[in-house]
Amino acid sequence: MRQQIAELKRKLILEEAAKHFDEKGYEATQVSQIAKDAEVSIGTIYGFFESKEGLFQAHVLLKIETGTNFLKELVKNSEQTPKENIRSLITFHFQEMKGKRTSMQEILLSSPIAMTQACHSVCTQDHNPLIDLHQIIASQLEILNQQEPLRSNDFLQMAFILKSMAFSYVERWVLLNDIELEDKIDECLNIFFKGIIK
Repeated sequence: MRQQIAELKRKLILEEAAKHFDEKGYEATQVSQIAKDAEVSIGTIYGFFESKEGLFQAHVLLKIETGTNFLKELVKNSEQTPKENIRSLITFHFQEMKGKRTSMQEILLSSPIAMTQACHSVCTQDHNPLIDLHQIIASQLEILNQQEPLRSNDFLQMAFILKSMAFSYVERWVLLNDIELEDKIDECLNIFFKGIIK
């Protein structure tokens, strides 16, 4: 029973933290306000996460794991073609970014490699949810290769290339705000598929 209560508190804290980090960014987020909104003490938060940075890392990890699990289920239960599945993955990625403009802007403006550092800080030797995400894309590219031969059989590398291309649109949207992400899904995929299909 005590374990279940602790897990519920932890989940509630992460839900409140997500609202603050996504809307305000890391710097403007105050642990005291998260504690107030979650109706727990600051000590309870630090008991779970040790520091604001630890709370942020747990927040990033939860977002990545939740997204990856959603995408695994989407692909597993899909009757779509690999191209349609990949489009669904990119659409999901862009929709996830829409609510995080402030936090993304803060990360991108603070350091060009800060996003990579933030994501990799949540990975361990035994578990890397970022690799899981790329492997989902790679699995779809492997199926696509059976239908339309691709220029390379290194499907994981191509997954990294696609993720980088998609992120370049996010980066432009965050820094320049001159595009709508939803309008760029087909453009991104058309460029990508044109480059990888023989």
